[in-house]
Amino acid sequence: MQPYLQIIAILPIALAGLSFGQQVENPISKQLRNGDLLIADFEEREIAKMRSWGWAFEGECFNRDFRQGTEQMRTRAGRFAGRWFLTSFSEKLSSTGKITSPEFQISRPVIKFLLSGGSSPETLSANLLVDGEVVRSVSGENNDQLELVAFDVAEFSGKQAQFQVIDQAEGILGHINIDHVVQSSHFDAVKKIIRTPPVRIDKGIGFLQSLDSAKRFNGPFKLGDGGILDNQGNRISFSNTLLWATENTKTITSGSTTHLADALILKNGEQWFGQIQSLENKQVTLNSPHLGRQSVALDQVSSLHFNHWKTGIREGDPGTMYRENGEPLAGTLVWIRPNDIAINCSLGVVPIPRAAVLSHILAKTDTDSPAEGDELSLTDGSKLIGKTSIAGNQLIMEHKILGELKFGIDKILSLRRRLANVTWISDLKAQSLKSTGPLLPPPPPQQIIDALTSTHSLRIAPNSEITYQVPELGSEELRFRATACPSTTNRGVANISASSGNVEVTGIIKPNDKPLTVDVPLKAGATLKLSVHFQDPVNFPCNVDWRNAHLIAMTQTSTQPQTQPVEN
Repeated sequence: MQPYLQIIAILPIALAGLSFGQQVENPISKQLRNGDLLIADFEEREIAKMRSWGWAFEGECFNRDFRQGTEQMRTRAGRFAGRWFLTSFSEKLSSTGKITSPEFQISRPVIKFLLSGGSSPETLSANLLVDGEVVRSVSGENNDQLELVAFDVAEFSGKQAQFQVIDQAEGILGHINIDHVVQSSHFDAVKKIIRTPPVRIDKGIGFLQSLDSAKRFNGPFKLGDGGILDNQGNRISFSNTLLWATENTKTITSGSTTHLADALILKNGEQWFGQIQSLENKQVTLNSPHLGRQSVALDQVSSLHFNHWKTGIREGDPGTMYRENGEPLAGTLVWIRPNDIAINCSLGVVPIPRAAVLSHILAKTDTDSPAEGDELSLTDGSKLIGKTSIAGNQLIMEHKILGELKFGIDKILSLRRRLANVTWISDLKAQSLKSTGPLLPPPPPQQIIDALTSTHSLRIAPNSEITYQVPELGSEELRFRATACPSTTNRGVANISASSGNVEVTGIIKPNDKPLTVDVPLKAGATLKLSVHFQDPVNFPCNVDWRNAHLIAMTQTSTQPQTQPVEN
C-alpha cells in the first residue's frame, strides 16, 4: 500500500483583492481589486445565509459551519485564501453530499479556484454546469495541498452557469477541498487547465436485461405493444424482462419554502418523495409530483424526513425527532402543519418551526424480509413495490396501499422484477464469509444501490470469499448471473471467481475496465462461492461490484459457464 503523502508547497497565487472578513452580502459576481469576479470565497460561515443567496446543500458533508472543516484540515491544506475554505473532510468517513451555487453569468474566459483532495472523477469533483449539464469537471490528486486549477470557459461566454462540488466518495481520501472560486481573464499561476467536457463513463444507464439470457439491450427505450422497444426497434416482451434502467435522470425537487423534497419511508423500505402536508387521525398525507396526493396509516411508516435536500435520508432511533440545531427529542408526533411540527416530549407538546426539523423516526425498516413485488424507482426519487405490467405506452403497478398506478416512461428511472423463478443475491443471507488482508481484514461485503439507476450491486473487497446456499426455484437446473466491474474509486487489480461444485469461472478486473458478464450453471441445494483477491502489486482502494447478481431457474440453459465483456 502506498503511503499517504503530504507535500508542503508554496503556491504562487496573487492574493490581491481577497476578502478576509466575513461576508455580509451575497459575494457572487463581486469584482475584486485585481479585476476577477468572485463566485465563492466560503468566508460566510452561516449555511442559512448561503441558502438565502441561492446555494443548494445536499447530504451532510458540506452542511455545516465551514470553520469546523477548515480547522480540521488547516495544517494539511497549505496556503488558502481568507479565514476559511470549503472541505468535505469529516471524521465520519462515510459522509457524502453536494453543494451547488446560484446561477451566474459567464463573463470571463477562465474560472479558477484552489483544489485538493482525493482522486475520483466520478464521485469526488468540482464541476461547472451550463444548462444543467456538466461541461467541465476536475478531481483532486490524492493530496491535500491546495493548488490552483482552472476551467477554460471561453466558449460559454454570456451563458448562465453554476459551480458545483460533489463528494460521493468514502474512506480516508474520500473528501475534496475548494477555495476562492473566481472568474478571471488569465491563467496565471494555474497548475492544471481543463478545456474539455468530462468523459461519460458507462454506468449501466439505459439498458434492459432479459430473463432468458445474460444479453443486454441498450436504450433509449419506448413503451408499446405490451413490451419495451429499444433503439434498434427490438421488442422485448415484458414477461421476458428482468431488469430495466432508463436513460432518465433522478430529479428530486428541493427548496426551503416548498418542501418538495420531503420523504416518507415505509416499513417495507418504500420511499415516497413530495411534500408531507399533514398528520390527522393517525394518517400522514403527502403530495407527490408523480404519485399525487396520497395518505397512509402512520403505523405503516418507518420515518418522515423534512427538508430532505439539507441532509438526505439518515437513520436514527425510533421515537425520536432530529433537528438542524439542538439535541434530538424523544417523543411522539402530535401534528404536522405548513409552518410547524409538534412533538409530545418530556417538555410537553412542543411546536418546532418546520424549517428546523430534519426527520422523525417512528420504527425500523424491515431489512430482513425480501420485498414482495417488483421494485419501481421513479425520477422524483420515489421507490414503490408492487405487481407491474404494461398497457399501451404506460407501465401499470398494482400497489397494496395506493391501488392502481400508471406511469409514462418519462417518470420511470428503473425497474427490478421479482418473479417466481428468480432470486436476487441482495435477498439472500450469506452462508459464510472469509476475509484476510495484507494489513487488516477488508471491510465486509455490502449492498450498494446506484444513485443513477437505483440498481443493486454487491461490493466485495479483496481478499474475500462469500458463500450462499442455492435455493429451490422450481427447477434443479439454475444459473448465477451478474456483471462484475471495478468500483468507481478502484485503483487496484483483482482476480475474481464464481464457483459451484466443480464449475468455476474466473476473470481479471482492472481500473476503468468494462463490466464482465458472469454466467455460471448451478444445482439447487449447492453452494455458490464468490471470490475477490488481489493481483500484484497490491493497491488501494480495490473493490469489485457484482451488479444485479441473481439466481434464475431456466427451462433452457446454456451448457458453458462464461465471463465476457458486456456488449454495448
